[in-house]
Amino acid sequence: VNVIVLTDFEVEVTPPYYVVDEGEHVEIHCSVQGGKKIPNTDLRWFFIPAGTNRRIPLTFSGQGQFSRTDDPRAPSTSVIAKPYAMKSDEGDYVCVEPRGREGVSTLTVRTKKGVRLRISPPLITMRPGQDIIVSCFSTDMTGRATPPRPQLRVFDRRLTIEQTPTADYAMSGTVRGLDSTFNGTIIECFSDDPSVEPVRSVVYIQDVCPPGYRRCRSGDCLE
Repeated sequence: VNVIVLTDFEVEVTPPYYVVDEGEHVEIHCSVQGGKKIPNTDLRWFFIPAGTNRRIPLTFSGQGQFSRTDDPRAPSTSVIAKPYAMKSDEGDYVCVEPRGREGVSTLTVRTKKGVRLRISPPLITMRPGQDIIVSCFSTDMTGRATPPRPQLRVFDRRLTIEQTPTADYAMSGTVRGLDSTFNGTIIECFSDDPSVEPVRSVVYIQDVCPPGYRRCRSGDCLE
């Protein structure tokens, strides 16, 4: 009597649910779990755009597009990745083995709010003992002022920054009496909204010229 044992297996795609912000890295893994050994090169990838039933074979060419890695050191796992997620990447990523079994990863791409911060000046050169005044602005993608009003902070516990709200959702900050020990101090403009990228200004005391600058005979630092 010949006995044939069928070993069950499944296609596992991880993560099964994936949420990223626009511009973030995306990486999805597909592997066959169980007794059946299927080479990663035999796995096929498809994309179903969000809101559609169209199953599109994934292609892996072109800068900024999805790439595929079938590492021989992990012979049953295929990996697809993209350096920067876009809203158009939202949908289901389907991995299919040769007999038709499949696994799915559902990707959601959150759109970043159209708010940008700007700090002025971004590079501060000064002499010891002088005060620093910086301004921080919150704008939309067209350059128009927009809430929320940003805040300022200084990355040195010895210092405090005096903040004054100004027109058009801007914030002004003053740091007083810096000596040469504060060379390289960072002042950051940030938003209460964690999705908005902070911006920074760096303080250089003129006893030391900043990188890329040289001191001339007048004592000034020139680029």
